Amino acid sequence: MSKEELLSDDFLKQFKNGEELNSFLQQLRKRGVEQLLEGELDASWL
Repeated sequence: MSKEELLSDDFLKQFKNGEELNSFLQQLRKRGVEQLLEGELDASWL
């Protein structure tokens, strides 16, 4: 999924309120940070 798809009206309509959106954003941030850290660990072993 591209960044543009994440910002589309159709994608954002699935959130019923700010709490649902904030929960999704927190999960997205957590996963993103985890992936960045895994990438750093992988790179340090090379």
